Amino acid sequence: MPVLRLGIVGCDTSHVVEFSKRLLHRDIAQEQWVDGATVVAAWPGASAIAADRLPGFVAQLRAYGVRVVDRPEEFLTGGGGCDAVLVEAQEGGLHRGLAIPFLEAGMPVFIDKPFACSMADAAAMVETAARRGVPLLSASSLRFAREVTGLRIGPVLGAHAFAPAALHPRNPGLFHYYAKRLHLRFHAETQAFEAGPVRGQIMARVVEPELARDPERKGFGVLIRVRTGSEPFTGRVLTRSA
Repeated sequence: MPVLRLGIVGCDTSHVVEFSKRLLHRDIAQEQWVDGATVVAAWPGASAIAADRLPGFVAQLRAYGVRVVDRPEEFLTGGGGCDAVLVEAQEGGLHRGLAIPFLEAGMPVFIDKPFACSMADAAAMVETAARRGVPLLSASSLRFAREVTGLRIGPVLGAHAFAPAALHPRNPGLFHYYAKRLHLRFHAETQAFEAGPVRGQIMARVVEPELARDPERKGFGVLIRVRTGSEPFTGRVLTRSA
C-alpha cells in the first residue's frame, strides 16, 4: 500500500511529536500506531505562543529522522518529497497564510486547532480547497478516541463535557485551547462559555437553529471550561435506557 509522505508546518506544539510517534511507530505502544502515512519533513517556523518549547519539539523530530527545512515552500519543490501537509502552528491567525499555498498547489492539508481565528480566514481556506478540489481537514482527535467511538448506548438526550481551557491573546476569545473541545458529536452541540452575553449568543447561533432545522435533534451538549487546576478530558452522556 502506498505510504503518504507528510510535511509538518509549524512545530510549536506537542502535537508534532505525538503525531510523529504514531505515524513513525516510535516511542509509543503498538496499539497507538497509525499506518498509511509517515512524517518525512518539518518546518519549525517561529512562535509567539510557545517559543521556549519550540526547540525541544524540533530536536525530538530530528531524533526521529525527520528532515528539518528552512522554508515551507520546500515541500512544494520536486525534491520536497511531501504528498500532504499538517499545519501545526498554534497561532490560528497564521493558518490561512500557511495553508493556502499548499491548497493552491493541489496538496491535501490538515489544519490543527484552531482552524482559524476569523470567518474571513476560514472561508478563504474552504473556498480555495473547494475550487482546487483538494482535501482539507481540521478536527480534534478526541472525536475518534476509542472511549467515544466505542460507546454503545441508547438514545442520547444530552452530554456534559469537561476539559482544560487555557486562554492566550494570540488566539483570542474561544479560539485557543478551548477550541480543543471534546467532540462527543451528540445530536446537537453547544459550547457554554460563561453565563452572560457570550453564552446567549452561542445558544442562539448554534443550538436554536439546529433544533429549528432538524426537530429530531433533541439533545444538547455543554462544555464546562476549567481555567485553574488540573482537569482531564472527561464527559458524561445522558441517555434513556433501552
